[in-house]
Amino acid sequence: MSRKIENLEDDVVIRNGKGIQVSYQMHCTMIDGSVANILTGTNASSNCFICHAKPTEMNVTNFTKVPIANHYKYGLSTLHAWIRCFECLLHIAYRLTFKCWQVRKENKDAFSANKVRIQNEFRTRLGLIVDQVKTGFGTTNDGNTARKFFSNAEVASEITGINKELIQNFSIILRLISCGMRINIDAFRELLIRTRTMYLTEYEWYYMPSSVHKILMHGCEVIEYFDLPIGNFSEEALEALHKHIRIVRYDHTRKTAREHTNRDLMSYLTISSDPEVVFKRSAIPNKNAVYTMDELEEYLVDAEET
Repeated sequence: MSRKIENLEDDVVIRNGKGIQVSYQMHCTMIDGSVANILTGTNASSNCFICHAKPTEMNVTNFTKVPIANHYKYGLSTLHAWIRCFECLLHIAYRLTFKCWQVRKENKDAFSANKVRIQNEFRTRLGLIVDQVKTGFGTTNDGNTARKFFSNAEVASEITGINKELIQNFSIILRLISCGMRINIDAFRELLIRTRTMYLTEYEWYYMPSSVHKILMHGCEVIEYFDLPIGNFSEEALEALHKHIRIVRYDHTRKTAREHTNRDLMSYLTISSDPEVVFKRSAIPNKNAVYTMDELEEYLVDAEET
């Protein structure tokens, strides 16, 4: 596979009488945590695949684990980061009455009561169905739910009891790593340090999930590793392709044999990703945007400077 990647040839696309040369540089960022753990030899999903820190080692003020620079190349999983940060704060809220990471027998009633109350309030006040099982689809905690949670920080804080400023900080961080624009590393590093300090000061008893730790501890280093903004390495394109693949497989492939089906599917996807075809495809505006760029300006690099 690596040899095939090295032998990829440049494409030349003619646009308005001018030739545009398209070269390829492959990055393995469209992967989930389980794949990254396998590629980096990480023993447990709860451990950080960049520095191999365990959950008990992540919640220390003087963090000393040395990151492995070669592991930065797997990115930050910016799309799933919304869901992981949302679930982290949600699970803290369930435990606020007894402040313990592990739900012991004597705390199960309090945990269940808090969970039901929070679910009911989210449904009543924001119209969100949170943390409920969807048969065959995991849970209702998806990207849209997470974005609405962070876009209503004040209401979310009132419902969950989580520090409002912490929710706002996570909201800014997630928007920055997803916006596809160049980030001011110095300002962003200060934001990460401030957010992590706030988290450890108020919720040290809840072990930080590896996905949250990866952003707060290694976010700047991962961003500096890539030549393009980190938002361009999101797995969003891969996730959006799932529905497209189902449609193509159903309507545009032979069903005579599994090999024929997969061959037709890959041929169709190869054609649809051709630069000439992509250039002719019109962009679809996002009508569901709930954020403005005002809060992000101080953390972004001015376009004129680049």
